[in-house]
Amino acid sequence: MKNQYVSELTNGSIINSAFVVSKKQISQKKDGSSYCRLELQDKSGKIKGVLWTETLERTKDFEVGDYVFVRGEVSLYGDELQANILTLQKIQDLKKVDLSDFIRTCPKDVKEMFSRLLSLIRSMKNPFLRDLLLKFFLDESFSDSFKKAAAAITYHHSYSGGLLEHTLSVCETCDHMAAKYSNVNRDLALAGAILHDIGKVHEYKVGVVIEMTDEGKLLGHIAMGHQMVAEKINEIEFFPADLRTHLLHILLSHHGQKEWGSPRCPQTLEAFLVYHADTLDADIGSFNLLMDESPNSDWSRYARNFERRVYLKFVSDQPYKEGDTEVGSEPDVESHRVNDHWSEEKDRLFVLDNNSSDNSPPNTDLP
Repeated sequence: MKNQYVSELTNGSIINSAFVVSKKQISQKKDGSSYCRLELQDKSGKIKGVLWTETLERTKDFEVGDYVFVRGEVSLYGDELQANILTLQKIQDLKKVDLSDFIRTCPKDVKEMFSRLLSLIRSMKNPFLRDLLLKFFLDESFSDSFKKAAAAITYHHSYSGGLLEHTLSVCETCDHMAAKYSNVNRDLALAGAILHDIGKVHEYKVGVVIEMTDEGKLLGHIAMGHQMVAEKINEIEFFPADLRTHLLHILLSHHGQKEWGSPRCPQTLEAFLVYHADTLDADIGSFNLLMDESPNSDWSRYARNFERRVYLKFVSDQPYKEGDTEVGSEPDVESHRVNDHWSEEKDRLFVLDNNSSDNSPPNTDLP
């Protein structure tokens, strides 16, 4: 049933395979007739699609999260691939569905990553910060949820295990930078890095598709994370008040700007460090998702979070001689995963909207 993956689709490809519906929106044309914009997903990625009026009218009801068998053709809409769907049929017999074909999971070893995170926690010299973190990560129920959580819906580390992968990367970057700059409080920076996105455990619901919870839509992970950490600090006797303030400031400021969702802007050295490490890993993760989407292209589609298309071709690291017409061959690079922070805010308000084929960035004003 699953004989074709999103990552294999190119302009002109004929679609004849099963997918899961990750987004759906019914829209209307100027003449009042309805059509459907949707997003199809499997473990290799996502592609936007459209059911035009006649096709929609003969298609039985389906919802987000349904497995569907699709026939159609891929074309370019603007500079993005789009599935023009001719038939879409909901799969009723789920015994025929292999979930591993559809659920996106972290490509790295989750156990190994979690072990590295615990090692960093245990390396801390500050007993209050170390105890605080161990209260979270030695709790089996919490740690299981953390290991399964996603870091975003769309833009970076948007799969099960993505939150752990992103958190570990931010933490290891801060550890490296703390060794470089002697005036950085290493333990405080590490604690802030580990806890900065902790609210995402409750912000996102991770299944076949990633959805935002009601709590996530109403509060957001920054507010939820602040509350979670503040409550856990209250369980630790004699936890220093200034340490509490500095740590919570990192959580509240890690998006960098108020317009990107941060209640406060970074005002301490450790907060600056966590903000930049977080942004760096999110952006690299997002860049590499674009690479995964277009493995055979030199340029990406227009990326709304970057407000531009990006160049995907690698510069060769192979030696060459004077007079060579080519600079070696491209290196074999392991797949990796990015975002900037206003894009995370748009995850909360995401509406599948591809009515315009131009390359202008979307309206990002929040209601």
